[in-house]
Amino acid sequence: MNISELLKRNKKILLVLKENNIRINDVRMLDIKSDYDAMVCNGAKRSYIISQLARKYKCCERTIYSTIRKLSKKVKYEY
Repeated sequence: MNISELLKRNKKILLVLKENNIRINDVRMLDIKSDYDAMVCNGAKRSYIISQLARKYKCCERTIYSTIRKLSKKVKYEY
């Protein structure tokens, strides 16, 4: 398979990603969101979750807040 074939096969999903400003590198943030959701389900407070995730992923708390906000947005798409 070459690049043009890959793009043709995934055209619709790629257009949705583009329309919603989702970058390919955002896939790296999925673990942060999963950990956040699990901690919320366990009843942890938001500020505690953010500080723990910042420590675990070696980034600032602002990055965690931004990541959670971005990955929690509703996706806009048209068929």
